[in-house]
Amino acid sequence: MFRLATMVQMLGVLVFALGLPALFASIDRGDTVDNAVMVGGYVVMRVALVFQWLRAARQDPERRRACLTYATTVLVAQAGWIALLVARTSVGVMFLWAALLVLVEVTARCWPRPARAARPGTPTTSPSATACW
Repeated sequence: MFRLATMVQMLGVLVFALGLPALFASIDRGDTVDNAVMVGGYVVMRVALVFQWLRAARQDPERRRACLTYATTVLVAQAGWIALLVARTSVGVMFLWAALLVLVEVTARCWPRPARAARPGTPTTSPSATACW
């Protein structure tokens, strides 16, 4: 399953790369951004990535919460990219929206999580132990 999901991600990268010329041509023209092929490739890559995180969550109960957090983050960012595709925005708005989506993914590990109860012989998870930076 891992290899198959990785191959799907590679196919998504190829589709993503095929959309680069259209994106840059639309940026040069300065009109609405043509990112349809790129978002399509990105969707393929991200669906496979979410599948991988869900597999990891199922197989590693101790780290399930982290795996599900990252899977959710990917889905939220993916919804944002699809919204950007549907909106057919200008170049400037696209770059602002893209920066926001990157920020969502980068800061996912900073999202608040409830502290875990300590197992016998281990310290509890303190806020400083879960700091994102």
